[in-house]
Amino acid sequence: MVGAVRRRFKDATDVQIKRAISTYLAGSADRNGGRKFREAKRNRDVLRNETYEREDDNN
Repeated sequence: MVGAVRRRFKDATDVQIKRAISTYLAGSADRNGGRKFREAKRNRDVLRNETYEREDDNN
């Protein structure tokens, strides 16, 4: 991906290119539910950890 951008913006540094790509991808639409899936998994993990902590507090 960096190579494709480099061809168009020859004077840009690697840092500038990577920052621009990162910003672009972060703001892009969710494709095939991947972002929703990762968020749901993260939420399940948080709830699971909170449950374990409560069980430890009760013992």
